[in-house]
Amino acid sequence: YGATSSSVDVVISLKHDALQRITAVEFCVDNDGEAIGEEAFAHMGERFYKADQLNKWGMGLGLSIVKLILERANSSIKFQPKASGRGLRASFTLPVPPST
Repeated sequence: YGATSSSVDVVISLKHDALQRITAVEFCVDNDGEAIGEEAFAHMGERFYKADQLNKWGMGLGLSIVKLILERANSSIKFQPKASGRGLRASFTLPVPPST
């Protein structure tokens, strides 16, 4: 939903325990699209919800599918506005099973 010249930044970081073993991988995805109202953030990830009701594309299923996949992987996704007030930050963490 960003403009033609907009950007998407993806940051992947590792989480470690006290013994420096990798316990999780954290993903953070930022875009610099239009500002999103607080009401929209309350519904992001719900099936058939579209923050941009005027856009004819999509059915509002993409983020709900991502949310379901992450829940099945014992994770969740968090949506929040970027500090700049424009765009979206979506972040989630996937656990890494201990090695045997």
